[in-house]
Amino acid sequence: MIRAKFDEALEKYARGDLVQARTGFEGILKLQPEDKEARALLNNTVQALNLRADLLIEQAGSQIVARDLVAARASLAKAQHLVPDHLGLATVQGQIAQQELASAEAAKEARRAARNQVTPPAIVETAPVAPASPSYASLSAKEKLEVADLYQKGLGAVENDRHDDAIRYWELVWSRAPDYQQVAENLKQEYLVQGMEAFAKGRLDQSIEIWERAENVAPGDPRTRGYLTRAYEHKSRIREIKGDR
Repeated sequence: MIRAKFDEALEKYARGDLVQARTGFEGILKLQPEDKEARALLNNTVQALNLRADLLIEQAGSQIVARDLVAARASLAKAQHLVPDHLGLATVQGQIAQQELASAEAAKEARRAARNQVTPPAIVETAPVAPASPSYASLSAKEKLEVADLYQKGLGAVENDRHDDAIRYWELVWSRAPDYQQVAENLKQEYLVQGMEAFAKGRLDQSIEIWERAENVAPGDPRTRGYLTRAYEHKSRIREIKGDR
């Protein structure tokens, strides 16, 4: 009976159904606490779930910045389903509440400004520190307009849930002016989420390839490096398990 439960949990683990796999391995350990193989697999499953939850929480953070609070709450709910006691949940929930308050205050201010015919101040774009080459400043006036248009198309694609299109637009921007506004950060976040989707479907090699692209646009980013390190370790463990069985 325990062997049958183990095989069932392992199958779910291999399919990427980690929540059910976790439940299965926990059930085995209740019946047979000394089962070292089930405990090792449970630890691997918990680590993978934490990785998925980390990325969903980061995705929620980016959606908060983009003021898409509905999407942020949905991402947070998915993370909570995976890891109900994740330490990052409360922080992001607080950020959502702050954003809602800030949005309400901004709306009030906009209404006051409209009544008083107040002209809002011009937005001044600050120069990034140590821009990559080529840089936005080195482009011609025509090229700057093209880059700005592509960047805005990427934002519009995200708003309409067309993330593949957004990546294509921002890849074009990054190839011509990697220091333009938040294109590197936006691309990194899209790659992280896209890699997480591949990871959730059990496509570990694909998720690693996507996260390596994230590291390329944001070299030295500790979170990207952390995800890659854990993905490499997860791949190594799967190979060991398959070799043992």
